[in-house]
Amino acid sequence: MKFIANRLIILAMAFGVISCIEEFGDTGEPMDRHAQVVGTWKVNSMIQTDLLTDNPDNAVVDITDVYAFEEYTLTLNEDGSFTTSNTGNAPEFVIQNGSWAFNDEEFPSSLILTSGSNTSVLDFGSLNSLTDRNELEVTFTRKVVIPDDEGVDHEEDAIAYEYTLSKTN
Repeated sequence: MKFIANRLIILAMAFGVISCIEEFGDTGEPMDRHAQVVGTWKVNSMIQTDLLTDNPDNAVVDITDVYAFEEYTLTLNEDGSFTTSNTGNAPEFVIQNGSWAFNDEEFPSSLILTSGSNTSVLDFGSLNSLTDRNELEVTFTRKVVIPDDEGVDHEEDAIAYEYTLSKTN
């Protein structure tokens, strides 16, 4: 009897999955994230988070208006090269020019900017914002070297910068 009950449950679940496929249809072709990020991006906002603070009330600060971020752009070219332009007083948060790539072409979670031996990794917040609002949400994390109780140095995340960029072309 238990065997028949298990088989009926499996059969019911199979019908449920099939009916969902018919209801929602095919998911279509995967998004071309490479094509979506190619272009010039302007910084809209920058949120700084102190990851090491003992006072969480002061950990998060919006510093968008402190510097002229509206004059900072990042251009990702189709050929895999990139440049930045900073005509204001905004601090450089990535290397200025070089090549760019995703950490994974099929399911990217980071944008990797490289120039010689220098690398900047920008972690994606939500790639849905690329299609919904034509915005790119990325986080850049600065690390510090801290000795542990035994005196062994290790890197620890210190400050996270969350950027929202909008495509200008």
